[in-house]
Amino acid sequence: MSPQPVGPDGVDMNVDVVVVGFGAAGAAAAITAHDGGASVVLLDKNPEHQHTPSTRMSGGMVMTATDGAAAARYLDACASGMVPFDVSQAWAERATHLPWWFQEVIGGLDMVPSAGAEHPDFEGAEAIVAVQPGGVGERLAAAAGAGPRLFEGLSAAVLRRRIPILWGTAGDRLTQDNHGRITGLTASSNGRSVSVGARHAVVLACGGYEFDEELKRDHLRTYPVHFYGNPNNTGDGVRMAQQAGASLWHMNQMIGRAIGHFDLDGRPVNFIIGIDPPGYVICDRAGHRFANEHHQAQLRHDFYYELLAYDPATNSQPRVPCYWFFDESRRQAGPLTYTHFGAVAVGLYDWSEDNSAEINRGWIASGDSIAEAGEAAGMSPTAAIRAAATVAD
Repeated sequence: MSPQPVGPDGVDMNVDVVVVGFGAAGAAAAITAHDGGASVVLLDKNPEHQHTPSTRMSGGMVMTATDGAAAARYLDACASGMVPFDVSQAWAERATHLPWWFQEVIGGLDMVPSAGAEHPDFEGAEAIVAVQPGGVGERLAAAAGAGPRLFEGLSAAVLRRRIPILWGTAGDRLTQDNHGRITGLTASSNGRSVSVGARHAVVLACGGYEFDEELKRDHLRTYPVHFYGNPNNTGDGVRMAQQAGASLWHMNQMIGRAIGHFDLDGRPVNFIIGIDPPGYVICDRAGHRFANEHHQAQLRHDFYYELLAYDPATNSQPRVPCYWFFDESRRQAGPLTYTHFGAVAVGLYDWSEDNSAEINRGWIASGDSIAEAGEAAGMSPTAAIRAAATVAD
C-alpha cells in the first residue's frame, strides 16, 4: 500500500509502519515490514546527496551464526550476563537466517565469510561467522569498499520495493494517544513541521548518540570520547524514546578503538588510526606505554577498554588523550588512516597519500626526536622525555 495523505486531523501522511533512519537497521526494518504486507515510509535527516549512514562508513561486516543455541551462549559470555539470555537467544536464532535473508530477500550481494569470533575461547565461538560483500582475503584488504557495497545492496532492495523515502526529514517527537500507545511522530522537513501517522509501529533506527556531547558526558565511562561513524548520529532516537516514557538500559556500554579527533574548518572529523604497517608505540599522557598495540592494529574492539584507566591520585584518565609515535618510514608508507571506511569512504574528507596535507593542517606533529615530537603534540617536557625512553626500550 502507498502512504495515504490525511487532511482534517492535521496528519500529513498515514502508514502502517514508520521507520526513522535509513541505515542498515532501517533498511532491514522497512524491507521486512513491506514484505509482510505493511505500508511503510522511511525518514532520514540527511539530504539524499549527503547521506552518510554508519553502514556506508563501516567495513561491511555482518555477524551470522551457524548454530543458534551455541551462538546464544557466545553472546551471553560476551555480555557477561548483562543482557537477558532470552534476548541473546532470539538475536542468535535470527542470525542463523541472515545468509538466507541476504540471498533470497536482498539479492545481488555476494556475502562471503571473512572472520570468525573475536573471542575464540568463549563458549559457542565456533558458531560465529562474520560475512561481508566481496572476495575472501586478508581481513583489512577484504574490507576495502565492503561497507559502501553492503549499503548499496540494502538500498537497492528498498528502491526495488518502491518504499517512499523522506530525505532531509528529522524525527522530533513521538505522538501518543490517551493510553500512551505510539501513533506516529512529528518531524522537521525543510524548515516545516510534518506529522506522520503510524497505524502499527514506529521503528527508531536513527543511530546512537556518538555526536551529542551532553549524552556522551552523562552516560559513557570516560570523556571526551569521539567516534568515526555518521556525524548525524546525535541521539534523536534516544530523546524521542525518553519523551515517550521509555526506560533505557546499557547506555554506558560500548566497544571501540583508538581514533584521531581533529578540527576541519570549524567542524569535528574523526578517523581510525591505521597503525599497521608496523612502526607503532602508543603512550599515555605521562609517556608510558600501556597496552599491546597489536590489538589496535588488528582493529579488535577491545582496545577501548585499555583507554579507560582512571588515576585517583590525579583525578584524571591518563590515556585520554594518548599519543601514537611513528617514524618517517611509516609516514611514507601510506595514509595514517583507512581510506576504505570512515570519513574518507563517504567523501567527508580526502586524506593525502603521504600525510603531508595533515601535517600542514597541524593534525600530525613532528620532531627530530621522540621527545621533540611529543612536545610538539602537546605532551609535557617530562612526559615527552619519558616517552622517548619508552620507545627506546
